[in-house]
Amino acid sequence: MCMTTKQREFVESIERNTKGLSAVSTGICPGCEQCRTEYGVRIDGREPTMAEFEEQWSTQEALCEPYFSWARCELCGSPLGGNREPWHAIDDATGKIIHGDHCCVDCTLYLANGDLPA
Repeated sequence: MCMTTKQREFVESIERNTKGLSAVSTGICPGCEQCRTEYGVRIDGREPTMAEFEEQWSTQEALCEPYFSWARCELCGSPLGGNREPWHAIDDATGKIIHGDHCCVDCTLYLANGDLPA
């Protein structure tokens, strides 16, 4: 696949910023404590258990809509404002879930479909 210089730099930035991580994805994660706290639907005034949160996630009761932010994308480093959403990965050294807060639309499309920005 032939990439422009800009596209190659985009891919290299993501690779550099996710070194040592696997299973990088965007959106809320059913195994993430921070997502459970931020996006879990409270049950009788309490946070859901992890099992309840996983059920909420699987039935799309727990949702996270993209939000506008000027925060730099944590994956590609883009400083441009735009929609952001959380992202997750597995730390290869510890096996723990890593929670990130700022993933841009370009990275979301790249991680989901392999689409490169123009």
